[in-house]
Amino acid sequence: MKSRSFSWWGCAALVTSSWIFLASFYHPSLLGPGIACVLGAVFFAFVAIGRNDASFRIPWLVTGALAVATAAVFPFSTWGARMSLIVLSLGLLGAHLPARGLKRLSVATALVGLVSTLQAGVVGLYTIFLSDRHFALPLSFFDYWIPRLFGTHTSVIGQEVFFSSGTALTAVTPSWDQLALLYGLLACLASVVFATLGSVAERRWGILIRAVLVTGAYLVIRRLLLVLLVLEGAPLTRFWNPTVTFLSLLPLFLVLWVLVEIRPGLFFIRVRRLFEAASSLRSGVILLPAFIGTVAAASYLYLAIPGAENGDVVLFDEAHGGWESTLKAMDKEWYGKQSTYNFYSLYDWLSYYYDVGRIEEPIAEATLSGCDILIVKIPSKPFAQAEIAAIAQFVHRGGGLFVIGDHTNVFGSTSSLNPLLRAFGLALNDDATYDLATGYFTRFTPPRNTLSPIMQHVDHFQFLTSCSIRAPWWAWRTIFDTAVLATHADYSTKDFFAEERYALTSAYGAFTQTVALPHGLGRVVVFTDSTCFSNFSLHMDGYPDFLLGSLGFLGRQNPRFPLRTLFGAISLCCLVLVAVWLAKKRPARYVFYVVAGAVLGWAVFSVLCVNAHRTMYPLPQSDRDIPYVYFDAPHSAGIISPTPARSTTTRYRFDTFFVWTQRVNQVPVLLDSFKAASLDLGRPYIIINPRRDLDDSFLEFLETYVKEKAGKLVLMDTKTRDQEGLRKILERFSLQTKEDNNSRLVLTGADVEKPVLDPSSPVSISVARSGEGVVLLATDSVFFSDAQLGGSFTVPSPKQRELYDLEYFMFEELLYQPVTSQDDSSFPQAEEDE
Repeated sequence: MKSRSFSWWGCAALVTSSWIFLASFYHPSLLGPGIACVLGAVFFAFVAIGRNDASFRIPWLVTGALAVATAAVFPFSTWGARMSLIVLSLGLLGAHLPARGLKRLSVATALVGLVSTLQAGVVGLYTIFLSDRHFALPLSFFDYWIPRLFGTHTSVIGQEVFFSSGTALTAVTPSWDQLALLYGLLACLASVVFATLGSVAERRWGILIRAVLVTGAYLVIRRLLLVLLVLEGAPLTRFWNPTVTFLSLLPLFLVLWVLVEIRPGLFFIRVRRLFEAASSLRSGVILLPAFIGTVAAASYLYLAIPGAENGDVVLFDEAHGGWESTLKAMDKEWYGKQSTYNFYSLYDWLSYYYDVGRIEEPIAEATLSGCDILIVKIPSKPFAQAEIAAIAQFVHRGGGLFVIGDHTNVFGSTSSLNPLLRAFGLALNDDATYDLATGYFTRFTPPRNTLSPIMQHVDHFQFLTSCSIRAPWWAWRTIFDTAVLATHADYSTKDFFAEERYALTSAYGAFTQTVALPHGLGRVVVFTDSTCFSNFSLHMDGYPDFLLGSLGFLGRQNPRFPLRTLFGAISLCCLVLVAVWLAKKRPARYVFYVVAGAVLGWAVFSVLCVNAHRTMYPLPQSDRDIPYVYFDAPHSAGIISPTPARSTTTRYRFDTFFVWTQRVNQVPVLLDSFKAASLDLGRPYIIINPRRDLDDSFLEFLETYVKEKAGKLVLMDTKTRDQEGLRKILERFSLQTKEDNNSRLVLTGADVEKPVLDPSSPVSISVARSGEGVVLLATDSVFFSDAQLGGSFTVPSPKQRELYDLEYFMFEELLYQPVTSQDDSSFPQAEEDE
């Protein structure tokens, strides 16, 4: 009997441990170990069942519906939820097989799948309500008193507990992540399920309370031991390393096995009852409210139904600080950090879509009377109460508010913004966020079928150091990322970045970096990394689509009828109905049908929500033609990104060349993927250091775009690298390359015009007409790299200024006027080589 009980607790241990590897709060999902844990849990359950009769009746309709729902919900769920539903569906399908041994395996599989699916629900609730609430005040009590019992002096200041070690003090900020709260909740759920199934009614509550208390005490002791290990020099990664977490939580289930009694015979009878079919009427009575309640709750949390459209007037607040100003243009004469570290390009670019303007006086209701969307950007001056009231009233009446903050309260931005944000139940934290694994910038990749109406248009988003947001649980978390490290501001350093990131005062796990919420008829979007929209980064790494998606979202009011409140009320009514039914009936008979109804509801909602958002929130369209310059990233070896280089040398980076096109009123577009159908006609298309592996379909596109769509193909390459990619492209236009008298690569062929050569420059530019368009070759590409042009903050030397002027000449003259004579160019022309 004790061995059977051990097997059931082994099953509970492994099904819970699978979430350590499959949940992605601290690392990407690790499928191998996660699947191994699930298979181990099935094995323990199979052993515990023994030779008992494992047959049970379940309608084919329910089995088939759950399998279809599992397939439907697959694109909209995490790997943990996917695995749970797959295992549950396989177990139910196996129940219809005739072989007795397979029925035992099916019961074991279905039980593991059901428990794991219930745990998936807990993970979902944890994500909504607790995952980005990191500070754990109750743990301060244990941190303060328990070490004192063993002679270690401790003290508390604010959120930090200080441990004395000789002459040094080490600060610890207690967090729920250090406690492994999520895994503790999952262990509690497994304990409750197994203890409920394996105990008699009169002893059940005592057993359940014992299981919860044992789990809580174990987690507290485990965390304190890890804190002491880190204080002694162990790496902070001990807290989130999945192997350490797995090994340190396994003893918990040994303790539960000893202290919490399970009666195997009673347990198995009730396990069979979990899946036994109740009457069709009773099953429908419990399945239907579970289905409706899930759809209603999900609609409350994720569905953003639009109301009336706002106008197209967007105003920038320039009255509360000069950082990231829109007032001075980045042109061909103004250089240095301030010329690119501002929002002028953002202002100019949005003017293609909206009627943009500026507010340079204190904000009042009259100031906002003609405004549809207000952009408040990283202020360094506080807002007066009258201004806050005017903005809140503006939003309540239907206006859109886009707030842009930044890390660590830099320039006092958080202190200035939080009084305004509190009017909407929001606040910025004075921290800085990094990737947990590397300590580098975070990169957010939305799910392909994201439920966010803003992020549905974004492939990826590269942060350049954001802060995190405190938001109510009912807000729409637009960018909610996991495996993130957050360090508190250190006001003794430049830009307030902490010198040590992996410290016991740092938080880690899930953080909200962008949030949206309704307020009256209007909407608010808060973003936390102003650098992304600076001139030197605006048109890269997902920022344009994010901005347009945000403004398109803010351009719609909320419905006048409170649909969201109605969804919330319906979900609560269904929850109460299900709870009352389970309390009055035998819960073991109906819990499966509650789960089945919830899964079916989530599957239906996910499909409808994604398609509804795609229909209701298309990207805004420009009012006039935009002078795009396309930079092809997939087929270029040259790198363009606002993130600082870590291993790539500057001779292979072309960020400045990309940004400098904005100085001549062009709008650069970094094509992260090949999207030929979305390109405007007749625009420059740039490939820097073409790669070798160019397929025929891409080469055919280039040929068509130039010859038939009046495209202007700009090729840049260097003699020091393999030019196979360049050769393949030029063959499509009957062109080749040769070296001129100065050993520079130039185009040759029947359609090549007189080369544009500056004898005093090492740079060569040659042009060929091809159909309706042109092909331009600029060599050596290294002269247009950051190694020669400098970074985007550079004040140019005379030599660099010559290179800048050459780039401007390319975009202002060569790509827009025929180059056929000396008079067509401002550069001296050299004779063509024989």
